[in-house]
Amino acid sequence: RQEKKERNFSNVRRRTRGAMIDAATRLVHEGASPSVTEVADAAGVSRATAYRYFPTQESLLTEVIVPDLEAALADEALPKDLESRFAAAFTTIWSSNITHEVAYRTMLRRGLERPPGESIEHEEEAGSIRAGRRVRWLRNALEPAREWMDEESFERLVAGMCLCAGIESLVVL
Repeated sequence: RQEKKERNFSNVRRRTRGAMIDAATRLVHEGASPSVTEVADAAGVSRATAYRYFPTQESLLTEVIVPDLEAALADEALPKDLESRFAAAFTTIWSSNITHEVAYRTMLRRGLERPPGESIEHEEEAGSIRAGRRVRWLRNALEPAREWMDEESFERLVAGMCLCAGIESLVVL
């Protein structure tokens, strides 16, 4: 009996979380950068419940944007040759920046408002989109270049490409 209650509770939690992600996805695809409160209202979930699932707007927006990018930028999803790998990674990231520009600008603003000294590691724990994923994705895409580059040059290449493939470059342009 207790096991059945726990299973039902787990199903309710999964449906609630799914409803919130679906509502957030719909709002983001409409060009919005929804707050947790706006998503709660759109999903028909209480605001208190919504904040238990997603304590920040950024954690919610990350759930909408990152899964598609993770799948598209996984090693097995990328071509094998360097030029095609990088082109696919850059195009995927840039397209996501354009498609979800409002959400990315919101996350950029929130990242810039971060208190001094708050580390990237802390963001990674919090599920932030600004937690170094772009570096990991581009490092993976550029991996074949390691064959003929020393480590310092490789990391400079990755850093340079990160400057070109983020919301920051779109804002500047």
